[in-house]
Amino acid sequence: MLSKIHKGDYVFIQFGHNDEKSRVTLHTESGSTFDDNLRRFVNGTCAKGGNPVLFNSIVRRNFPPPKGVTEIKGSYEKEGPVLVDTHGKYLESPRRVAGEMNVSFIDLNKLIHDLVTGMGVEISRKLFMWIPAGQYEFCPEGKIDNTHLNIYGGRIVAGLVVDALMEEVPALAKYVRRYDYVVAKDGSGDFFTVQEAVNAAVGGSKKTISILVRPGVYEEHVSMPESSPRIELVKQTGADIRDNGFTQDVYVAPYKGDRVCAISYHLIRTGVGTCTEQYPIGGDKSKSTPASLDKWVESLVNSGR
Repeated sequence: MLSKIHKGDYVFIQFGHNDEKSRVTLHTESGSTFDDNLRRFVNGTCAKGGNPVLFNSIVRRNFPPPKGVTEIKGSYEKEGPVLVDTHGKYLESPRRVAGEMNVSFIDLNKLIHDLVTGMGVEISRKLFMWIPAGQYEFCPEGKIDNTHLNIYGGRIVAGLVVDALMEEVPALAKYVRRYDYVVAKDGSGDFFTVQEAVNAAVGGSKKTISILVRPGVYEEHVSMPESSPRIELVKQTGADIRDNGFTQDVYVAPYKGDRVCAISYHLIRTGVGTCTEQYPIGGDKSKSTPASLDKWVESLVNSGR
């Protein structure tokens, strides 16, 4: 990994879950070998001109019965009402090393502890890999995993991490991009199709909804109901939306008067969105767009969105 670090890079360092295990090939000791490893990673990053940021471990979703014994993976036949820590002294090592070496530290454990306790016993299961029995062919017997986040949980936690990072490392704030929905063919987003994301945007209170489309070929015709808000469609490099074999870069919904519903197309390059031309659905690309739409597109470009 050191060979990939360039001057000015930010390197996020977080270990702990596996260091706590008794297996010889994994175990390190908080206050000695665990701390030494963190120091080694920090020193290696700094030597390459990088900026290390240390995190402690996220919580395991561990709700033991009131009179039960805490089990490291938090799997109980009947759960209790209180979230109980499983990491112990390993949570303090990253904070201690960060202070000692004068580098940034994020208390990830507290962020997720507050999230899970706020959601409560039942709802917090939605963050983790709880798979109901009989629902999926790949896991017919189901699974209870209180350590690993699912896609939904990953996105929620990532949002909290970004907020904390912007506060701890303000220099990173200008690189942050937020999207209301993510579309991905590999299941890493909120939806598998662009149309599903567009449909989800209907009925909300936001005036503009942003949708990120991750790399992949999407064979679909995207249409937008008149009741849709403005939709900003952001395609990552490698994302291709096709209708009957033809690549469609832009979709603009019907509009009435000054009300414009549009899906704008941005291509992400080095983190900067570039807005392209806009055309009505089914319209002729040789025709100019309505003035009200042009003004909206111009405002997007001028604002750097």
